[in-house]
Amino acid sequence: MPACEGNVNESINQTCSKLQGWYQTTTPKNFDLLIFQCKSTFYLNGPPPHFRITPDDAHDLLARISLTYLLSVNEALPKVWETLDSLPFMRYASEYWHVHVKNCQENRYLTSLILKLFDRNNENSLRNAIFVCDPENRSREPYYPETKFVSQLYYASLFGFVHVCQDIVKNGTDVNAQGGMYGTALQAASFWGHRLIVQSLLEGGADPNARAGHYGNALQAATFGGHESVFQLLLESGAGVNVQGRLYGNLLQLASSRGHELIVRCY
Repeated sequence: MPACEGNVNESINQTCSKLQGWYQTTTPKNFDLLIFQCKSTFYLNGPPPHFRITPDDAHDLLARISLTYLLSVNEALPKVWETLDSLPFMRYASEYWHVHVKNCQENRYLTSLILKLFDRNNENSLRNAIFVCDPENRSREPYYPETKFVSQLYYASLFGFVHVCQDIVKNGTDVNAQGGMYGTALQAASFWGHRLIVQSLLEGGADPNARAGHYGNALQAATFGGHESVFQLLLESGAGVNVQGRLYGNLLQLASSRGHELIVRCY
């Protein structure tokens, strides 16, 4: 994190370290009370002299607080609106934790929190977040009946967390498991252009020709997203250009209709 006035970095690290330790012993309601007290103290007393916080610091702090909050609830919550009434920060944390993560500089502390969220022992924490805010369709209301949890690898691939995906694959998982709008983790990563994740999945045994999901196969997903480097990587890994997709008859037709000239030249 960049240096800034007023020892903001030190304050952020101290505050979040306390929050990180707190979630292991507290209840969700007490956690909300803690956050409320912190906010109240800041607004009543005002910021310290020469206080300044950069956008990167703000995203880092909100990412840490949101992840710590989600980790504080490691039990399957009832999928009813009353749950959000009793946990007022749950909706914000579920919807924006990954947004804040992507808008701040990577650091070890934040990476450790993300790895914990995707750890098998904390699956309920990730499930709770997905059921509150479905990353495949963020316009859905919390606890939408059609929202289904897929897998840690699937969501790590969708969000674009390289280290998390590599860790999950290394620890052993079914990289070809099917489910979700994109069908497989490989297709989710291909659609969003996460090349390093696509490479890790392929090295871990992902089938580049698996048929599943909204786009039918990984090449179709990469083509629809316009990610030429991912498209080329899939080709080099044995993906078949003549495999039929679900939205278009063939890849050439899809690439032409989307104006992806570089992909068209691959034929």
